[in-house]
Amino acid sequence: MDDWIRTNSGAPLITPQKTYNGPPGMSQAKYERVTKAGAQKKEIADDAQQALSSPKLSASEQAKSRAKAEIQAIMKRMNVLKKLFSADPKQMAKALAQVFRDLKAALKQYKDALKDEQGLGGDLVSGVLTARAAASAPTAQSGTADQEPSPQTDAAPVKSDPQSLYNSVLGAYQQQFGADGLDFVKTLRATVQEIEDKIVSAARIQAKGRPKDKATDEAFKDMDGALKDLRKDMDDMDRDLKQAAPAAGQSLDVAA
Repeated sequence: MDDWIRTNSGAPLITPQKTYNGPPGMSQAKYERVTKAGAQKKEIADDAQQALSSPKLSASEQAKSRAKAEIQAIMKRMNVLKKLFSADPKQMAKALAQVFRDLKAALKQYKDALKDEQGLGGDLVSGVLTARAAASAPTAQSGTADQEPSPQTDAAPVKSDPQSLYNSVLGAYQQQFGADGLDFVKTLRATVQEIEDKIVSAARIQAKGRPKDKATDEAFKDMDGALKDLRKDMDDMDRDLKQAAPAAGQSLDVAA
């Protein structure tokens, strides 16, 4: 399109000046690139949030909530155990072995739900992007391919390679669940550490101050095994999440 405004005779009259709203010291070209990149980042975040809000995730979200509630219930149970077995290290060790197994089960419940959500990511993101593309497609009423958008009224769409856009939105989706999972593991670690510091250590001290007893030794051995298994599962989940969850907002090839 000719950028000149012309008289009826065709002679150029004036060249319109583009409005520049960028910060001082930044070129117009760079300002436009930064603005488009910001729009792209917002678009990715909005699309990922729409995928995260899908009703298809409700069952897994409920399972994750139950796992969190189980941890809170176990901590309340610990107050009862302290009163019941504060002077009986053998029974305390037996009770703690079950506590660690229950925490391990809660961890598995959360991990399984998280796996389901991550597995749905591709389909949910594809659905969001397909729906948005269909909604933004031109219609006979809104315009045709031969019409040029008015710079005054029509905002130019942010363009990017479709596969790059899909990867970026999926990355933001997976990153959110990865962050949630890591936060859950962090909370669980703190819970286990509190149990060890306040209850396990006291039970060990009491057991050492008593005559050797095979049943007590077996109870502590079982407790230590359950604790070791729980720690391994926490470490595995922590490692897997850090490896699998890509960083949100992957860089895209934005049209300059």
